[in-house]
Amino acid sequence: MGQSTVSPQEAQGQIGSAAPVAGAVPDGDCLLSVENLQVEFNTKRGHFRAVDGVSWSVNRGETLALVGESGCGKSVSALSVMRLLPRPAASIVGGRILFDGCDLLAESESGMRHRRGRDMSMIFQDPMTSLNPVLTIGDQITEPLRNHLGLSDQQARQRAVELLEMVGINEMERRLDQYPHQFSGGMRQRVMIAIGLACNPRLIIADEPTTALDVTIQAQILEMMRDLTRRLGITLVIITHNLGIVARYADRVAVMYAGRIVEQGPADRIFRAPRHPYTRGLLRSVPRLDRVRGALLETIEGYPPNLYEKHRGCHFAARCELVTDLCRNTAPSLLAYEGHEVACHLSDRGLPADSKPVLAGGERELARSDVLLEVVNLNKHFGGAGKGLFSVATALHAVKDVSFTIKRGETLGLVGESGCGKTTVGRMILKLESASSGDIRFDGESLITASAARIRDLRQRIQVIFQDPYASLNPRMTMGETLLEPLTQCLDLSPKAAQDRVHELIDQVGLLRDVKDRYPHQMSGGQRQRIGIARALAFGPDLIVCDEPVSALDVSIQGQIINLLAGIQAKLGVSYLFIAHDLAVVRHISHRVIVMYRGKVVESADCDRLYEEARHPYTRALLASAPVPDPQIERARQGQILQGEVGSVFSSQQGCLFANRCPMATTECHHINPPLEEIAASHFAACIHHPAVVNQRGSAS
Repeated sequence: MGQSTVSPQEAQGQIGSAAPVAGAVPDGDCLLSVENLQVEFNTKRGHFRAVDGVSWSVNRGETLALVGESGCGKSVSALSVMRLLPRPAASIVGGRILFDGCDLLAESESGMRHRRGRDMSMIFQDPMTSLNPVLTIGDQITEPLRNHLGLSDQQARQRAVELLEMVGINEMERRLDQYPHQFSGGMRQRVMIAIGLACNPRLIIADEPTTALDVTIQAQILEMMRDLTRRLGITLVIITHNLGIVARYADRVAVMYAGRIVEQGPADRIFRAPRHPYTRGLLRSVPRLDRVRGALLETIEGYPPNLYEKHRGCHFAARCELVTDLCRNTAPSLLAYEGHEVACHLSDRGLPADSKPVLAGGERELARSDVLLEVVNLNKHFGGAGKGLFSVATALHAVKDVSFTIKRGETLGLVGESGCGKTTVGRMILKLESASSGDIRFDGESLITASAARIRDLRQRIQVIFQDPYASLNPRMTMGETLLEPLTQCLDLSPKAAQDRVHELIDQVGLLRDVKDRYPHQMSGGQRQRIGIARALAFGPDLIVCDEPVSALDVSIQGQIINLLAGIQAKLGVSYLFIAHDLAVVRHISHRVIVMYRGKVVESADCDRLYEEARHPYTRALLASAPVPDPQIERARQGQILQGEVGSVFSSQQGCLFANRCPMATTECHHINPPLEEIAASHFAACIHHPAVVNQRGSAS
């Protein structure tokens, strides 16, 4: 095949060799340099430039983060480096990409195939779509080893076992013969990293590698990647919109907007003293895990420019509060200021200090203290009938004796890893799942014993906002039709009154009325989520179940939606059950928080008390795993990353369900299942060690 053969011993020596950490990389030791890159797309709608004169570089052993909103050109830049742009729609029309001094744009297709996988590799956002579902994990890991290193089948399998062990997957031999669907999300992402590391590449590009993962699994994956890249001397480029991840792991940052670099430099300097208004806006839009709730996020209003249209000046001018005529008419150049580069006409004069946040609903007293929703000893079993898919021995106990209340005008946050039962609880409240036992009382009326006709009536008062707005909207209906349908079918409104209500709802969620003529695919993710909120508000509900409503959105759009939900609550007094795994978002929007693990509530308290004085080891591990967008704070944190994943819901484990992952577990923990007890005023925890935990905040902060 014209490729050099490397023995397994040589390959092992390469993989395991020591290398200097990122901080020891000498200045100017550049591995990858992107110079004035220009990428154009030709679509049915027209011609536009997705990447417009972008330049960035990364040194050997260094970690560079590319950040910015969706559509800014981050992924297109990375795909250009890998020469994986979709053709003929996309083409590189200018610039150079130098890898170790060689111009990748001048490489032949066969030369790039040889480089990809061996010299450079890419880890994509969704491992399930990146892995072949009909090939075993072993086949997919050994393929690059056979093709690039010329290893025999036996040698490649031996190396695959070592790679799985390296990325923290146990029972390696058995796992090699399994298929992707038999792995959890975190394990599939580890397999992708193993494939990326297989041939000891010098460069890894990770495109949103942890977006779909729980905070604990995300922390495990990123810690592992940082350890491996530093230990093996691998250069890492991370593409992400999570600024906490950037603060924790990146050495340098490049901020992109509408196809251009607007600011880049050392991570410490970018976070401490951002000079571009867009960078400052991104940082203000992020909910902070280390700050109490009670202020509106200072979001970036508006949307990125339409790249199909020509723009003379700064692309950010239409959204910038500091815009001048110079900004509108002349595009700024990327120039060096105080240790990093900025493309802004105002940088040489200095930007004004950040304004103080506006107090929001978090600081107010709840208008009424009476209970709207009461959940009592709720249980949900799947199977257990003795035959069929789930037998008695393998019955799934998804929700176990869960109890809580939600007051009028209150937000209750429900957090925990995937599979802990959060969404199942929400679905039972919505009557999309039937409860096995227990009771759900809404405004004093039991939803468990209510008739089907009564449930249909109550659904006007209990609504839902789903995680994926695109999947929850009918692609064949305009936004106006989507909002009009429930009004005309469930309410006795005249056509004019129904249309007026549609306009009112669109105004209420901050959209222009012309969106009613658009279809879902013609709208951005943030706009679609606003329509989802408008649809939930159509009947004037008392309770809205919000199931991960902002997890799929960019940081700036996420901030807009959070502010919108807070404003609606302050104005209308609606209550929220807010289900999420983003602990910073939950802290910003919630009054009280419940933490679930494997179907059980392990801790609950008022929001700030829980975040400041977490008593359960699992809650503390979640907080330790969540990054804060501040490099100085991240360096000072001493929390231990929670290892392992949520245990099987089919297991009949005795004792505390968290014992097998808990750093404080004793023999007693494996035999006693602690009840949920009130350990302080309105603060409940299910842990026999909770008195010993309260004064150990340093390990989780």
